[in-house]
Amino acid sequence: MRKIAITQRLVKNQSYHEIRECLDINFSKLLSDCGFIPIILPYEVDFQNYFSMLQIDGVVLTGGNDLEVCNSNELSFKRDNYEKNVLKFCIKNEIPVFGICRGMQVIADYFNSSFKAINNQVNVRHSLIINTNSRFKKDLQKISEVNSYHDFTIDQLSNELIISATNETEVVKAIEHKTKSIFGQMWHPERESPFSKSQINLIQEFFNENINKVIEISKLASESIMKIYNKNNFEVNYKIDKSPLTDADVTSNKIIIDELEKISKDPLVSEESHIEYKIRKNFKKFWLIDPLDGTKDFISKNGEFTVNIALIYNNQPILGVVCVPKTGDVYYAIKNGGAYKNGVQIFNNSKREDLIGADSRFHSSEQTKAFFKKYNIKKIQKYGSSIKLCKLAEGIIDVYPRLNGTKEWDTAASHIIVQEAGCKIIDIDSKKELLYNKKSIKNNYFIACRNNLSFEL
Repeated sequence: MRKIAITQRLVKNQSYHEIRECLDINFSKLLSDCGFIPIILPYEVDFQNYFSMLQIDGVVLTGGNDLEVCNSNELSFKRDNYEKNVLKFCIKNEIPVFGICRGMQVIADYFNSSFKAINNQVNVRHSLIINTNSRFKKDLQKISEVNSYHDFTIDQLSNELIISATNETEVVKAIEHKTKSIFGQMWHPERESPFSKSQINLIQEFFNENINKVIEISKLASESIMKIYNKNNFEVNYKIDKSPLTDADVTSNKIIIDELEKISKDPLVSEESHIEYKIRKNFKKFWLIDPLDGTKDFISKNGEFTVNIALIYNNQPILGVVCVPKTGDVYYAIKNGGAYKNGVQIFNNSKREDLIGADSRFHSSEQTKAFFKKYNIKKIQKYGSSIKLCKLAEGIIDVYPRLNGTKEWDTAASHIIVQEAGCKIIDIDSKKELLYNKKSIKNNYFIACRNNLSFEL
C-alpha cells in the first residue's frame, strides 16, 4: 500500500505549559478508506528521515492554525516553516502534495500568493464552480457541495498556480500547480460523515494521477495496433540489428510520445527513438517505452504482443503499464501501490513445489533448456513479449529464466508489476534486481521468480 504522510495542527496548552501536536482521528480513517497507509509527521523529528526510511509516496498538508502572514504568532511561524520545508522537499523530489484548508493556503503562500480577511465562510456550505481547464475537473464536478471553515482567502493567486474551483461568490475553493503534482482545497473532507465517495475518488485520482492517464494512453496505442493487425497484410521492414519493424510499431510510438508529452515534462526514451547515453545519463526520471513488444508475435498473429510504458526514477521503475491489445487486458502497478490486472489486485503467493516455468516463443536458448533440466522443471508454458512476466505476477507461472538478449524497454514496465506482486527479477551478474538507464541499454541475463524462490546457474 502507498504511504501518505500527514502534517499536524499545533496547540499551546496553557495548563500544562506545552505545545501539542494534534490531528483529527478521521484523517487517518479517510486516507485508509482511500487505500493508503497514513504516516503522521512530528515536528521535532527531521521529516527527511521519514521519507528516506519509509518511502513516502505523497503528502497531505492539513488544516488548523492561521498562516503567519495572516495572523502572526508562535504556532503559525513554527508550522509555516516546517510545512514549507516539506513542500520544498516534495517539489525537489517530485512527491505529490495535497493541501486541505490551511494546507491549500500554505501552497498558495509558498508560491507568493496574497491573502485577505473574509466573512461568512465559517460553518457554511457552498456549491463549486469548476474551472474547465483544471486537470481534476472530472472528479471535482462530482462533488456537489462542500463545507467551509476559514477566515482568510486568496486575494491574488501566483501565476504558477491556477484556480481549480470557486464558490458561487467567487471565493477560491481549490487550486493546482500548472505543471507539478500539487493540489489544494479549502473544504474539510474529514469532517463529513460519512465520507464523500466523490472526495475519496478525488484523493485517489490525485495520488494515482499518472497511472490512470498512462493506462488510457496504452489503450489508445493498442487500438491503433489492432487496426493494422486486423488488415489482411501489412508491410514488415527490418532495423539495422535485423529486428522487425511494422507500421504498428511506428504508429503506436507516435501516439504514446504525443500523449505523454501532454501530461509530463519528463524525457522519453523509446525503442523507436533511442537517446544516446551521453544525454540520458543525466536523466534522474524518465519514461521508458516499448510501443510494440513482441513484433514477431504480431507478425505471426498469435496475439501475444504488448504495449509497455514505464516511468523510471533513480534507475528503477516506479510505474508500469502493460496492455495486451488483442485481449484488452491491462496490467499495471505503481511503487508501493500493488499490482493489478483490469482493476483487480494480483499477487503471486504460490507455494507449489511442482514448479511451472515460462519460456519465450521466439527467443528460447539452450541455456534456458539446461536451466529447466537442472531444476527438474517439466511444466513449461511458452508466451510472447512481456506477457511472460505478467503471468509470473498473476501466479500462473513460478519462474522465467531469460538467458539471452533483452533490452531495458522490454522489461521495465513489467518489472514494477512483478515487484508489486511479490516477485523479483534478478540480474545474474550482479545478483541484484535489474537496473535501468545503464550505459548499455541491453539487460544482463536474468531470472524472474517468486520472492520465496532462489536459483543459480
